[in-house]
Amino acid sequence: MQAEKGSGKSKLLESLQTTLAFQVLSGQMLKTDHRRRASVSFTSQPVGWDEFSKLPKTVLSDIDALLQSTYRFEFTRVGASLTPYLMCAPVLLAGEEVDAQSLQSKLCRSSLSKERQGAIIPHDLPVFPLWPWLQFLADIEPARLRDLHRHYLGVCERHSRAPAGDATARRMMENYAALLCSWALLCEFADLDPQQGGFIEDLLAEMNSHIVDTDGSRLPWVWIMEILLSELEARRYDYPHCWDRVKHADGHTEMALFIRPNHVMDHLSTAPHLRAKFDALPVKTGRIFKNQLLQSPVVLADGVEKTIHGRRQGHLTAISLAQLEKLGLYAAPDVQP
Repeated sequence: MQAEKGSGKSKLLESLQTTLAFQVLSGQMLKTDHRRRASVSFTSQPVGWDEFSKLPKTVLSDIDALLQSTYRFEFTRVGASLTPYLMCAPVLLAGEEVDAQSLQSKLCRSSLSKERQGAIIPHDLPVFPLWPWLQFLADIEPARLRDLHRHYLGVCERHSRAPAGDATARRMMENYAALLCSWALLCEFADLDPQQGGFIEDLLAEMNSHIVDTDGSRLPWVWIMEILLSELEARRYDYPHCWDRVKHADGHTEMALFIRPNHVMDHLSTAPHLRAKFDALPVKTGRIFKNQLLQSPVVLADGVEKTIHGRRQGHLTAISLAQLEKLGLYAAPDVQP
């Protein structure tokens, strides 16, 4: 949940705590590994992590790995005493900037703004009947849940703006379909109309907005290219590279960056100022980086030879700057006259 200042985030979390027995941990509470693990272990009751954007970078890196574990329902033992943890609770990340880049396809997004505020939530709301709700869920056959999720996944796919072959977008749709499945069960439990409040339409709109906004940030090669372009702009990339125009079969030309993917990964792995970023990358080798590039629409040519600073360089990959711009990546070509 990403919220602007004064948009009502604290009030909403307070109301959730009061009515749902919903535990919210502050940024101070999240600074120790044991508290983070304990808050999401051995329970399916959702927990909230507030002021997520104020946490140090080192803590955010640890949280990233922890949330990957909760997404998979992972059991582990930690420490010399082998303390057991079964990390499985859904987590609400709240703050002004929720930066979870590697988790983009594994979370659902909700944005709060002052323009979208409704009426103030009353202080005398009744407590949600949590125990009857859990009993209601326990009595549902797993096959019915799977069928219901499959139905709402079809709804998400029909209303999605993502291309058919986008695997990460499909996983995002599966997550949003799970929310719609939960909403349908809640309406059945509380005898409500599923169309009440326009929840389904709002969720589908948020899903499409999330898919479109993260189109250029869900794949590791995009993160690597973003780092590379910053290094080129700062003139810290010393490996052979060049900028030149590529001529297409129809006669028109476009500017491209010529690099060798192995050189890029060597730079990221050896530059001291990029150590933290390299450690956080799921891709560590030039071979995988190149494979992801070739599967994307940004490569104009592969195996190109160029003369760079008087030396012949082969096996270069030409990357289209126009295609990078469509993903929000911008370069300043250094073209020699």
